[in-house]
Amino acid sequence: MIWELTMRTFLLLAFVLFCGPAIAQPAHLKLIIFPGGLSWPIFVAQDKGFFAREGLEVKVTETPGSVFQIKGIMAGDFDIAMTPFDNIVAYQEGQGETSFDVPPDLFVFMGGISSTLRLIVQPGIATFADLRDKTLGVDALSTGYTLLMYRLLEQNGLPPGSYKLERLGGTASRVKALTEGRIAATMVSSPQEILPEQNGFRRLGDIQSMLGRYQALSGAARRSWAASHPNQLQSFIRAYVAAGEWLTDDQNRAEAATIYARYIPNTPDALIAKAREAMLSETEGFQPRAKFDPAGAQTALAVRKQYGVPKKDLPDWRTYVDETFYDEALKAK
Repeated sequence: MIWELTMRTFLLLAFVLFCGPAIAQPAHLKLIIFPGGLSWPIFVAQDKGFFAREGLEVKVTETPGSVFQIKGIMAGDFDIAMTPFDNIVAYQEGQGETSFDVPPDLFVFMGGISSTLRLIVQPGIATFADLRDKTLGVDALSTGYTLLMYRLLEQNGLPPGSYKLERLGGTASRVKALTEGRIAATMVSSPQEILPEQNGFRRLGDIQSMLGRYQALSGAARRSWAASHPNQLQSFIRAYVAAGEWLTDDQNRAEAATIYARYIPNTPDALIAKAREAMLSETEGFQPRAKFDPAGAQTALAVRKQYGVPKKDLPDWRTYVDETFYDEALKAK
């Protein structure tokens, strides 16, 4: 009798161990972002467990510049990029800084940031005319915010050719070159203009007030990857949106500042407060629910049509955007 009970217990345990429900393993996702406060929602999603809640294990890489980022996503080294909308247009249209053996299949699936782009100059620069024949820093010559700078300068009497350009990579590298006196000016995405301005560097131009709304940072991926990983992409979108909503809630202000300081060490509290003000403005900054802005996209396309090389008649913004994954991810929210 005892042997029978022992045998039954053994069989029951074996059934539970081998036939019971398996523990779900997190889906691995490779994300590439630009460093700095513009990635605050990503920091929150990592720190507060929004990615984990969606069953994602996200490996985050900070890019030194847009060329590295686009090359990496095209090579399959990364699944998702947070990158300017214009970068996707440039490479899809063959106007990017590099070419590929296969046609790019990049697309934008959500927004991220509207505008918040400033032309920051040396303390001694008082007018646009003072930039004539000076060296200006750019990420790449033909993509991203460089074309915006071309428009801003030409609108103020400085056509291409009246200044020199130096490729320096992402905003952090350009700000470093500016503060070291190696360049006279550069386009800076908020909130990375705050510290230079506190140290005497000047804001000569502001994109939104001078050119209108502009779709800046956006969520992007390869169409082929998205088609084969729809659940992972939708999970990422939900996590990013949830992190953004948490960040926006004023009750979380103190904890959000702590998270900012954890990912960007040695940042003074006053600067973090200014970063929050800049990125949660009513008119620009982090877009509510990361919703893509068609009007801002049209601004980007108009600028690219003017300065992109080779010259092209660009199609509608919908050619580069597919919000199907976004809509599906948030339809129950």
